[in-house]
Amino acid sequence: AARAVFARAEAARKAGELRKAAALYRKAIQIDPDFVEAHSQFVSASRIAELPTVLRSGAIVTGESTTQKEERETRERMEQEAEEKVASDLEAEYQRWAQEHPNKAVYEYMLGQFKQYSDPHAAEQHYLAAVKIDSKFAPAYLGLSGLEELRGEEQKSIEYLRKAVDANPNDPSYLLSYAR
Repeated sequence: AARAVFARAEAARKAGELRKAAALYRKAIQIDPDFVEAHSQFVSASRIAELPTVLRSGAIVTGESTTQKEERETRERMEQEAEEKVASDLEAEYQRWAQEHPNKAVYEYMLGQFKQYSDPHAAEQHYLAAVKIDSKFAPAYLGLSGLEELRGEEQKSIEYLRKAVDANPNDPSYLLSYAR
């Protein structure tokens, strides 16, 4: 059932109906909370769909601008602030879900995804929490591998890739990453 809803969400996304897509991805998640791809697409679609709403709502307030450069800078700042608000709202939702479902590794994983670049240490803690909940949760090992790669720790990165492959040997994406 979750895959069928996900397929409808994908069709809505491809048609540019991002709000509808986000709602359908959310429904797929409700049906199958462990559906990692639905989570990723939900976050992506929600970020894009909600950005214009936040900008139009006046939730981000700026002063008057008088030159084109100032107008461009104001618009860029407003967009950045709007993106941060949308991301913050989504992260808060995942924090709530993680608290409501402490036995679901996917929520800790997604929280790690939110922090992957802005706060690698926090991301690492979320990924480690995910594999503590479910030692076979391959996406968290992939996230840990990426963090180690960013840190320049090639051997640790490879070890986490191996754990991802061991956790999910039937997923070719993990095998391809490990083979590199």
